[in-house]
Amino acid sequence: SDLDGDPHLACSGYRSVSVVWDTGERDLLSPWEVSLTKFPAESKRTMLNSAQKTIVRRCCQTLREIEGVEDLFGSPVDEHLSTHYNSRIEVPMDFTVVSARLEADFYGSLRSLLFDIELMKDNCVKYNGDNHDASVVAHAMVESAIELLLSRDEIEDFKEFRKSVEERARTRPRRP
Repeated sequence: SDLDGDPHLACSGYRSVSVVWDTGERDLLSPWEVSLTKFPAESKRTMLNSAQKTIVRRCCQTLREIEGVEDLFGSPVDEHLSTHYNSRIEVPMDFTVVSARLEADFYGSLRSLLFDIELMKDNCVKYNGDNHDASVVAHAMVESAIELLLSRDEIEDFKEFRKSVEERARTRPRRP
């Protein structure tokens, strides 16, 4: 299980889900893109189109230009500089992973991309604490990403969805 009682990952779905399509082809999907139906009309996976990918690339470039973002999230965390990072952070995320996922058609919607950007922030806060300068930058990065990628109506829906996920994570019973 991707949770194993850890509140950091509770209800997060940040890991990939392996899917075997009717054709026998295997795929790794963002869990935010999986929707199960009893009798699917067709097994077709949604992906960002080329215009959406261009928007995402521009958004990521804009985010990386925010002061501190490139240094903090532009590449994987160096374990030599941040001791025990990999033992404390279950699913590391940075812009190199986001870029690779974008090019591999991992994201089926802008919302699923936003969850990976939020994972960067969540990891930063978990490792550094909420009041650390890096965490302040991370919060600003996420809010900018939301503003850049979603319409006003989508922003409200996204924020409500985030609240419901956080509430489920807080109230979910812990495994012994």
